[in-house]
Amino acid sequence: MSAGGQHLDLTLSSHVLEGEHPSLMRDRIGPWEERDANYDNRYDYRTLFYDCYYDADAGEVVVVCPSLLNFTRLIEDAAFSLDGTPAGRPLIGALSRGNTLRFGAPAGAPAVLGFSHPLFEGEVPVSQTHLDLFAGKNAVYAISKDNKLEWISDWMRYYVQEHGANAFVIYDNHSTAYPMEALHEVMQSVEGVEATALVRAWFPFGPGGAGNTNFNSKFLHMTMVELGRRRLLNQARAVLNVDIDELVYTRGSANIFDATVASEKGYIRMDGDWVYAPPKDGLMRHADHRYLNSAGGPKVNRKYCVAPQGPLKGKPWLTHRIISRKDPTDPDFGFWHFRRVTNSWDYNREEFDAEVMREDPRLAAAMGRVFGQEV
Repeated sequence: MSAGGQHLDLTLSSHVLEGEHPSLMRDRIGPWEERDANYDNRYDYRTLFYDCYYDADAGEVVVVCPSLLNFTRLIEDAAFSLDGTPAGRPLIGALSRGNTLRFGAPAGAPAVLGFSHPLFEGEVPVSQTHLDLFAGKNAVYAISKDNKLEWISDWMRYYVQEHGANAFVIYDNHSTAYPMEALHEVMQSVEGVEATALVRAWFPFGPGGAGNTNFNSKFLHMTMVELGRRRLLNQARAVLNVDIDELVYTRGSANIFDATVASEKGYIRMDGDWVYAPPKDGLMRHADHRYLNSAGGPKVNRKYCVAPQGPLKGKPWLTHRIISRKDPTDPDFGFWHFRRVTNSWDYNREEFDAEVMREDPRLAAAMGRVFGQEV
């Protein structure tokens, strides 16, 4: 299919609390000594919920929230309505680093969710799912903030050419380096792409640093993966969850989507390796990376591909796994994590020690095959 396809630009139906009352601030997590130095700057103190949508199969309005913590009391004391009719108290469900609120709506999709509390009030539109747009597609998902448009284009081109991807979902975490219209244009310009969605996830990403306190305070990334399953990707043929700086490769003949659909669990988990590029003037690209660290490098978190309607149908999606941390990896697949495809927002990734670098033939061949000499 030629470039263009069907494109969604989604603004989430969210609510962020305002005011000085201490009850309108989300409690911190964990002991203070475990918190990263930027914890307070990155923590989400104010978002009550990220999105609100109608689940036609369940006959429910679903509200997706960061971990409610002390906000649970606010929910319990608030009055909710659907199109002006009292909706009763919601059922509160658990997500990994988040929660859901569910309201029965058997008569069909309401247009507006209203809420009122002595400390806040408001209303938001009830959004629709767009499962039909991605039904049967080989889809790739990522969350992104200020990634260079050239990187996003290269990432999409690679997955179209090497794995037969034909749909992409990007959750933009409030990029300021370019207007959203420019990102729209890039997402619609790649040949072979049939459907795309740009979701404006303009909320705090969460703290950096190691340790459970910092990881557990990252509500957004984990919750957006699950929201993507529920609103967009649950009818897709297979979905690959990778970042803009991660490219999957195969040691066999099947692409990642075909292999996932054919697998016993409809689920393939992969190990990754950091790959490196020597210094150069100008913008670093994926194709500049040809090297592995022969002395070993930092740990790379695993990624996965899943068939949403396969044996794991209905299982929540997490950032790096679905079932457990001990999910086995597939020896036929791996991925490269590109060290210099980054804005170094979390830490500096510019190192290149020539004495321990060795060129990787598989990586070099893939970069040449997809990008040629243009970079």
